[in-house]
Amino acid sequence: MTITVYYHPGYAAPLGTHVMPIDKFARVAEALAGEPGIRLEEPSPLTAAQLERVHTREYIEAVRTGEPRALAESQKFPWTPELYPSVLLTGGGCLAAARRALDDGVAGALVSGFHHSHGDHGEGFCTFNSLVVAADALRAGDWMAGHPAKSIERVAVLDMDLHYGNGTASLATSRPWLFNLSIYGNDYDGNTAYRDVTERRHRDGANHR
Repeated sequence: MTITVYYHPGYAAPLGTHVMPIDKFARVAEALAGEPGIRLEEPSPLTAAQLERVHTREYIEAVRTGEPRALAESQKFPWTPELYPSVLLTGGGCLAAARRALDDGVAGALVSGFHHSHGDHGEGFCTFNSLVVAADALRAGDWMAGHPAKSIERVAVLDMDLHYGNGTASLATSRPWLFNLSIYGNDYDGNTAYRDVTERRHRDGANHR
């Protein structure tokens, strides 16, 4: 079986010295290139219409233009003109992988930066919530050219990042068809879009409510 994995050199916007190593996408792609059972493909970027199903126009325009700067940098990336094209591509990689998985059963996307993003702002190095953008696009029947559209009724997001996926949780509240399960490995229960965490487990193994 060959697994299609989506990667584009444009994922890496030139952000300068930054705590988030932006070259990590290329390093993973280089490690996977030539591996048996892996096929790397380049995705198409997201469209404005796909973004607008999830994010406000004000926020999208801020990321595109850099103004207002506080909103454009709400995800904690320094704004550059290359930021917007890069996040359209990373979001496109997530959507392409979701589409391919419905065809092949499994697919991958060498991208990151989704689950802290809310509808009207970014957080935690997450600009646009491409998990929800991809889910909304598939529900709307946005399909690849030459492929018959497939309808989906429900989507589950299994989030196993170190941090709690508060942005995805907030967006799921207005989407009863979207189930979000975030299993995170540290005490980030305070990083909530709203109070939906009722229990946390500390390193000592004790339960606290």
